[in-house]
Amino acid sequence: MIWQNPWAWLGLAAVALPVIIHLFGRGHARVHRFPSLRFIAASRLLPTRRTRLNDLALLLVRASMLAIAAAALARPLILTSRRSAAANAMLARVVIVDSTTRDARSKADSVLRDATANTSIATADVSAALPGAIAWLATQPMRGEIAIVSRFPVDLLDSADVASIPGQIGLRFVRVAGSPAPLELHARSGDGETMTRIAVSQDRTDAEWSTATNSHAAPNIEVLAGSNERRSADAARLAAASMPVALPMDSAAIAVVEPGYEGRAGLLASTSTPRRPWMMNVLRRVADDQSLAEAARRTRVVALSDTEHTLVVARADSGRPLVVSGQRTVDGREQLLFYSLADAGSLASAALFAAINQSTSRMSSARSFEPSTISNATLAAWQRSPSNVRTGSPTNNDESDGRWLWGLVIVLLGVETWLRREGRSSAAAYEIAHDRAA
Repeated sequence: MIWQNPWAWLGLAAVALPVIIHLFGRGHARVHRFPSLRFIAASRLLPTRRTRLNDLALLLVRASMLAIAAAALARPLILTSRRSAAANAMLARVVIVDSTTRDARSKADSVLRDATANTSIATADVSAALPGAIAWLATQPMRGEIAIVSRFPVDLLDSADVASIPGQIGLRFVRVAGSPAPLELHARSGDGETMTRIAVSQDRTDAEWSTATNSHAAPNIEVLAGSNERRSADAARLAAASMPVALPMDSAAIAVVEPGYEGRAGLLASTSTPRRPWMMNVLRRVADDQSLAEAARRTRVVALSDTEHTLVVARADSGRPLVVSGQRTVDGREQLLFYSLADAGSLASAALFAAINQSTSRMSSARSFEPSTISNATLAAWQRSPSNVRTGSPTNNDESDGRWLWGLVIVLLGVETWLRREGRSSAAAYEIAHDRAA
């Protein structure tokens, strides 16, 4: 048996009400006629307080009514063999589709068909979609399963991601043999821009290169600056763009926050510690950049920063942080933030832009281009069937065996009415007999 609304058991506290009312109720003094005292002046009648329980049968019936009503409100459901079989046949499934894999969408449609309730998520970051999938399954009153459709590059998932999924949720991995989607990579150097389009097939890799000239080219880095320092920040960014890059790779989702940015305080309050692997790669390369380290030592810190949820990237000669980093989410997209504590037009500011440009040019921001894949043996070790543990009722939410308890409450209500009438009849008979004796 399961209880679909266990909070209703708090209603058992109401069982104490009949006892309290019974003990604290005031009785009425009875008048007894006695012939030898008829000439004695009558005294004032005082109510009496009960010191012991009377009418135990009536009290037990009333307390039982409240206890059974609380049990009925808790919505009991007896798991018969028929109900258990029907519950085990129900399954809620979330299909996470790796959008960087070709033909993954069409394969996902066949995975969705045999589930009682289902939904799908198409994303390039499968690990980031897992919390949302777990939250949706928690709302479903049946067994849950997460199915992932991908070609499974090695950095798509790891054991920590699998361990974060509750044990009662099943895991299913559907491998698609398709190649990764074409990858477009951009790099800017001086007044030029280079774009590379890479397509990988089963037996070859094709790379198409193209160049364009743009006198206003600059690294693809968002700059958050105040109105009075915008010109200095743009000048530092263009100065960094004049430095060559090692490889034509995209710069990912990165923003630089200057000291005069009006929303800096609120942004710092919502910043969390960077945790994505690609972010840590960028931070390590920026922190190791010798040009930034040298410029930071010679630059004066002009702003203060709350470093509780940030990582220090570069320090001044005084030992105070000059560049710190954090992470935020904008429109569902994770963004790496660099907080500059130096003047927007300083050498350190230009060195920071150059270091970010160089670090992102030596890495791929798209995991879809990873040629190696997770082995079938590893996926088989991670895969598991959904357990019979459910977060809610395993059947129809309107189904409950509490109706039988409500029927018992009605029967007890009739018994309580009969006991009250019998009590009044007994008291009246006693008064009549006493009057006759008097």
